[in-house]
Amino acid sequence: MKRSGNIILIAGLGFFLLGFVVVGLIPWIQPKQTTHTIINLKGKPELVHRLTGSAAKGRLVYIHEGCWVCHTQFVRPVSGERQYYGPVAQAGTYNYQLPMLMGKRRIGPDLSDEGGKHTNDWQFAHLYNPNSVSPGTIMPAFSWLFNGGASKPTKRAVELVAYLQTLGTDVAEGTGYKSYWQYKAAQVSAVSAVVSNTPEAVQEGMKIYNANCQGCHGIKGGGNGPAAASLKPAPWNFTSGKWIQKYGTADKDIYNRIAQGVPHTSMPEWATTLKPNQIWEVLYYIKTFSQKKTA
Repeated sequence: MKRSGNIILIAGLGFFLLGFVVVGLIPWIQPKQTTHTIINLKGKPELVHRLTGSAAKGRLVYIHEGCWVCHTQFVRPVSGERQYYGPVAQAGTYNYQLPMLMGKRRIGPDLSDEGGKHTNDWQFAHLYNPNSVSPGTIMPAFSWLFNGGASKPTKRAVELVAYLQTLGTDVAEGTGYKSYWQYKAAQVSAVSAVVSNTPEAVQEGMKIYNANCQGCHGIKGGGNGPAAASLKPAPWNFTSGKWIQKYGTADKDIYNRIAQGVPHTSMPEWATTLKPNQIWEVLYYIKTFSQKKTA
């Protein structure tokens, strides 16, 4: 009996040492990799790079502020995820990530491809007062990361946004675009109106507008929503009629601006969030703000 106990003890110590060598010692003595390969949006291999500078510090802010508790960074290969959040997660994406930030619960949206989806000033406005750009959100305000306003971010806020702007950008390498969202928006073009401009469609458009647009453009379309003061350039004023002159007066032109977003502004693309019929409905509602005919 005593002999059996000794054998079990020796075997246990042996397995412990084996586990230590395989899991701890060998990875520690191996040379550190600096790059890893993922498949980009055009199906070609691209390198994933280690975070440096402000982005690396911003990842620590992301962890410290508990962002990973509500936001995942893992797009699953199931129905609908790719449409709303971006490409399905790849193993190489998580290289250099210790700890990995796949998240605990998806209370807020997945952030795997957040980079390039919004401008820096939109991100600052969202952090300072989330409801100003996302009406109805339950995300708390991170006002302590600012010096009295969304346009006055602290160093930690700047670093956090720098990190957010890197998320998912590696998958766009080699495509000619800086992010998945820029690549995706370029593929969008106007589709024929799938709903008619009726009072019912306008009412549906009002609901969509109030849920998604009024934070920047204002409840009455005046370009003076809660977040407008911190966004440069300022959101469009739909009541003046001047906004339709810049990008075309036809309905299809307005549709494309909503669907694709407006480059170099805080206006994101909505084609991956709204269905074509919803874009047409909100288009019809926006047109009611101005007396000028747009089609």
